[in-house]
Amino acid sequence: MPLIKIDDRELEVQAGDKLLAVALAAGLEIPHYCYHPALSVTGSCRMCLVEIEGMPRLQTSCSVPVSELPPEKKVDGKFDMVVHTQSEKVVAARKLVLEFLLLNHPLDCPVCDQAGECFLQDYSFQHGNAHSRFIEDKRVRANEDLGSGVVINHNRCIMCTRCVRFTREIAGTGELYVQNRGYNNKIAVFDSVPLDNPLAGNVADICPVGALLLKDYIHTTRFWHLSQTPSVCTECTAGCNITVDAANNKIHRIISRVNEQANGHFICDYGRYAHNKYVEATITSPLLKVEDSWKEVSWEEAYQVIKDQVVATGGGANLRALASPVYPNETNFLLANLVDTVVEKKSLALLPIQNGDDQTFPAGFRISGDKGGNRRGTEDMTRKLTVKPQTLFRGDVGVLLALDGDGRTAIDGDVEKLLKASPFTVILASNMNKFTERANLILPVAGPFQREGTITNDRGLVQWLEPALQLTGEAKPDWQVVAELGQLLTGQASLYTCAGDVTWKISQTIAAYSRITRFKLGKKGQFVQGIK
Repeated sequence: MPLIKIDDRELEVQAGDKLLAVALAAGLEIPHYCYHPALSVTGSCRMCLVEIEGMPRLQTSCSVPVSELPPEKKVDGKFDMVVHTQSEKVVAARKLVLEFLLLNHPLDCPVCDQAGECFLQDYSFQHGNAHSRFIEDKRVRANEDLGSGVVINHNRCIMCTRCVRFTREIAGTGELYVQNRGYNNKIAVFDSVPLDNPLAGNVADICPVGALLLKDYIHTTRFWHLSQTPSVCTECTAGCNITVDAANNKIHRIISRVNEQANGHFICDYGRYAHNKYVEATITSPLLKVEDSWKEVSWEEAYQVIKDQVVATGGGANLRALASPVYPNETNFLLANLVDTVVEKKSLALLPIQNGDDQTFPAGFRISGDKGGNRRGTEDMTRKLTVKPQTLFRGDVGVLLALDGDGRTAIDGDVEKLLKASPFTVILASNMNKFTERANLILPVAGPFQREGTITNDRGLVQWLEPALQLTGEAKPDWQVVAELGQLLTGQASLYTCAGDVTWKISQTIAAYSRITRFKLGKKGQFVQGIK
């Protein structure tokens, strides 16, 4: 393997790797704009220029591959490449590049939505000149709506072309291109055909300056006011990694988080804007249906009603339950344990979810058509007990205990028959929808972005679902409510104090999850036993 030296750091690296990628992986900063690890290399911004011994001119580190030299040509007898990132030539070149990029850039940092996370702002401070020699009038262009909720501020654009390469190489739709040349060039859409693909929001994520903006985030808050929570998208079974940016218990935006085991560098727009679907009709206290209207009751009253209804409908032996593939493993595991303890026969089925079509893009990014975000994990947690829904409405049907589907429930013929057969339906939910409206009692639990626990994507990757929002009103964590119901119906005290306790119990009970604990998962997750 080649041995290289970057400034005072010696690194042994893989032959063929690009110099900039090697430096960034080693924690060494080389400023750059046009380079992105998931996109092709263009070397157009010139910010990553470095001085390499033996080469006559400065080189773009993003495009220079590392190679192994013959012994007689090695620098100082051992190095295959010696690189200087802070030499006099490099420093001067960076100043010139920044001066060029800032010629027409507006001085609007105080009102720019990218402030606080802008590479141009950071690099200008670290590597640029304090004053500009440009005294002419700056070029001014109007903002344009590109489509899919993306707006471009042409005055801030530095023509790195990341967005153009993304639509061509990742989305495969190619809506964006560079129009005109030289002083007149700009990012545009072909023949006024708007940016329109399920991955469009990523162009705002990868823009290194404040040129590409999401319309629903413009002027809503400041970056430094946001709490950034690393979490996982549950809108389909792909398990894409996301960062949820929230302030004052409200989500302002969702952006992609890199995980090569799941989604790589990007997310789809279904997951990006998912938080907009769950803001209305939030359930914050137990609701009991009395003569077709909802009455707020206390938790004690709600639990007493459940206990009375179980007794009145033949006891726990007639209990039926629906596990939900949108809830974490911990909640479904506890529900399966409750059914296994209380009911003598298999009386648990999976809640059917309205699904879509699979979508796969040229670079391999995929959107699963299965919208039960934790389908694989739910099946793993309930496999020994699960039956088909039509089995549940046969025989004497008692209380139906169900987890909600976040508005994605497919109320098909089997579910309809089960709801009609059950004299009393209890649903754990966070929002009102067509399914929860059919309940006799609703127990308020954590909703999307409030839940905590593990989810397993369709390839067996187990990841930790981190809550980004606090519970409101009298709502409780979903796993806790199921644990309390288990205590209510079995008389056995709950041993769990947090979701991590249930995760540990899962690891002791289900062989495939024997290596899964809260702390082993980290931010990238672990594959279940048997999958590498």
